[in-house]
Amino acid sequence: MVKLLPIVMQAKAGDKKAMEEIIDLYMPLILKHCKNESLQIDEDCMQYLIINLICAIKKFRPPVIPADKTFKDIGNIQQ
Repeated sequence: MVKLLPIVMQAKAGDKKAMEEIIDLYMPLILKHCKNESLQIDEDCMQYLIINLICAIKKFRPPVIPADKTFKDIGNIQQ
């Protein structure tokens, strides 16, 4: 399983290889959503989704976790 947070943080910091790794990771999903009626890949759709993925990575802010909590604790909080 890929630990995405470190790769996203590297990509956000400008690491082109990390950005390419994320795009490659999501490419099957991107291609799935860009097939037209004749099952051909819509290049405009693919470009649009990749650009939006890059923008989302650049805007991403990791969650702030209180010093006395862990990710596991945060997931178990009852609201």
